Amino acid sequence: MENELPLKIRADIRDLWNSPTSSIQHSVKTLSETLGHKIIPQIQWLTVWTGLKAHFPDKNIFVPTICSTVTAWYDRLLWRLEQEVFSEWTEEFLTLLAVTGCGFEILLMIELDSSTVSRPQTSWKKNMNAFYLTVPIANLLGLAQVEVGFDKDFDHLMSVKMTEDNDEDEWSDIRADVTPSVTRTEIPRAIENPEVITPSRLPLLDTLARPSDLLASVAPYMLIVDATIGLPLTVQCSHEAGLELLANYLKKWARVNIQDSLKRPLLKIELIESWFCSGVMDTISIEPLMNHRGPNLQFNPTIILAFIEGVLGYKMVNSTAYRWIYKSDIPVAR
Repeated sequence: MENELPLKIRADIRDLWNSPTSSIQHSVKTLSETLGHKIIPQIQWLTVWTGLKAHFPDKNIFVPTICSTVTAWYDRLLWRLEQEVFSEWTEEFLTLLAVTGCGFEILLMIELDSSTVSRPQTSWKKNMNAFYLTVPIANLLGLAQVEVGFDKDFDHLMSVKMTEDNDEDEWSDIRADVTPSVTRTEIPRAIENPEVITPSRLPLLDTLARPSDLLASVAPYMLIVDATIGLPLTVQCSHEAGLELLANYLKKWARVNIQDSLKRPLLKIELIESWFCSGVMDTISIEPLMNHRGPNLQFNPTIILAFIEGVLGYKMVNSTAYRWIYKSDIPVAR
């Protein structure tokens, strides 16, 4: 069936998933060395691709995105096992694995979730003796949000589900958005207190999408407006789609030079490609056409500042006389 997949996806599965040197296989091995059990990821690639391909017009990032999500699952579980604050949780977890009867190897089933959830979720299914990682049929979130979601799922992985015959030893098949009636293990204060930021592992290089897609999905977005006198007004932004929207809006409503027989706009508004990443636009440059340039060039940037806050939803975090720095913590679909 995998022969029905596009050639690029089959090549990525070979190099980024099946290869013994891939990041996902490294994470599987590292976790098994600490845990004493090997949790093996299983995925029906054709099924998952068929369900998600509408959300991946660029198939080059499909396998890296799945690999990144699954690698995050292993890395967050490994991090939790290594933290003393989760010692009681670890004892419960090891007991769970011991009673499965599956021996050294346990499956992690990666499947699609056709419900309305917006993030990948994980659960333990007792009747299957396997972990499940369900992926929503939607644009996948940034890695940081995925990791936070997995942390919540792991918190409630071993909650007690009260059955009709009061069998309190029944392991529940429960997700983070379901409130358990009784909890086996108290959630440590490090998780309960939102002001405490738990450390995270850096993603491995081959799981990261190309810059245009990675930066679009990873918040916060950063934006800088510079209106220094005598220089072109510049808007620099890490979110390319938002920057393009601002540039196109300004071009649409640009004031025309009525003295120009060609009816050209007074301002030259130009998107500039990033010096860091090929094909990524990260700057708008705004300046008068040559015949309107003067030594004391100065712009009134208030329209641009209002657009950034009112339309793009950024919040100002710092400013000087001619520079404004903005930040947005909310991921935006393109």
